Amino acid sequence: MIHEVKQFDSPGAVFIRCRSDEPVLATPFVIKGAIIKSFPNEKFISFINGDMRGTLAYPRIQVKILRGQLCFFAVNEGMFPTIALARQLETLKINGKEIIFTSSDEDNFPDPFCTTPGKYHKYKFITPWVALNEVQIYRYEPMFTDERRKFLSAILEKNLEFILKDLGAESIEPIQVRFRASSLTPKIVPYSKLGSFKGYFTTNIDLPNYLGLGNNITKGLGTVIKWKYRPRSNHLGNIDDESNSGDQDHFE
Repeated sequence: MIHEVKQFDSPGAVFIRCRSDEPVLATPFVIKGAIIKSFPNEKFISFINGDMRGTLAYPRIQVKILRGQLCFFAVNEGMFPTIALARQLETLKINGKEIIFTSSDEDNFPDPFCTTPGKYHKYKFITPWVALNEVQIYRYEPMFTDERRKFLSAILEKNLEFILKDLGAESIEPIQVRFRASSLTPKIVPYSKLGSFKGYFTTNIDLPNYLGLGNNITKGLGTVIKWKYRPRSNHLGNIDDESNSGDQDHFE
């Protein structure tokens, strides 16, 4: 059943983490199948079963498994259906086993995707960014190190341009992106033959935490969080301004 899509005048986003009595070990694909079976009449279903594919290019609802917990990221038209589903999600039968959800945390991002002239934000990929398709991998392989960095930054810039355009968020100045990979050798995603990377990037676009970028977003890949710098005392008792908290940034 295809529901009418509520149009948003300005972009917004929400991230919901569902706490459960035990870790959720299934893939997002399996989770979506279980939700479709348990909540067949929810508006949420139209966003994850392919009904909206010809209407909305960027996935408005993204199902993720982060640190063994079921999470939802939703933007614009997907926000209200996701909130409605999460608030009635008490149990879910996954691979023949019933998972009990005890509570949930909801983070709202009322004004994401805005350009910040003169101010740059740093983000970290907490799941692999699937950047290269098969044709791009062929072009990427013979490149020198500096060429690879520029190539990946240009792809990431196009990822952001696509999202802003599809969500109706206007950029008041050109998007700027600088990506730094932990390794410039792509890791091939087994089920898609696409090249993925982990790393960090800076941009003049303010992005919501847990947004998905690149390919295979609906599989939970390309998830980003804002990188936070935190002063830390070094062995001399002085404050080290370059230190940061790494993986502990999410779920705070």
